Amino acid sequence: MDARCEAFCARVLARLTRADRVEKNRIREELAAHLEDRMEVLAEAGYTPAEAAERAVRDMGDPAEIGDALNAQFSRFWGWVRSLSCLLVVALLLPTLLSVGYDLTVIRGSLTRRSDPAQYHTLNEKNFATAEVDVRFLFKDIDLQVYETGYKESSGEIGVSVAAYPVNPFLRELPDYLDMLTFDEEEALYSGSSSSWDRGYSHRMMRCTPNEPYPDHVTLVYDHYGERFELTVPLDWEVLTE
Repeated sequence: MDARCEAFCARVLARLTRADRVEKNRIREELAAHLEDRMEVLAEAGYTPAEAAERAVRDMGDPAEIGDALNAQFSRFWGWVRSLSCLLVVALLLPTLLSVGYDLTVIRGSLTRRSDPAQYHTLNEKNFATAEVDVRFLFKDIDLQVYETGYKESSGEIGVSVAAYPVNPFLRELPDYLDMLTFDEEEALYSGSSSSWDRGYSHRMMRCTPNEPYPDHVTLVYDHYGERFELTVPLDWEVLTE
């Protein structure tokens, strides 16, 4: 479009204080189409393109008056209705947006704990000497991980730190598989535990007094509702007693 026509349309649109962007675009298209039709007629009559553009703009009239007349056709009431509608849409979507933000927080926390669970829960807090291990077992889409063993010389207790994560990080609720884990009764005289739980993550610290001193491993057992599995966890005594 010729620069004169562009300037004319811009001056008209500047007066449309009650119209929204869609309505302004529609009016601009209508003005441009009318100007182009007028320029074609003038060109056929022998005007040069520049002369046709100048005459077409002049024939349209005062852009300020045209803009004010068009603006009067837009009711303030409907402007308020549009604003209110936007507010209602935001209010309706707000719970969903907050839920999405919460889900992202849960997922981020779960993934962070998977990379370094000992950063959040460690037997060191219970005065155990500790050693890193990595024993895993996939059970019904839940990844069970033994990531730490411990030894408390004063009591002769052996400790084990276990974490559980859903394979699907969007899963919020975790079954209580960790609470069903016990030490093999043939290997341990006494056992106890403490657990913690969060959305998308579960943790358990287990401890026992072994039947014999310095065993080379401990065995964790899940035996519930006819399903059973065992996790053999090696003990590195060079690290635990150094």
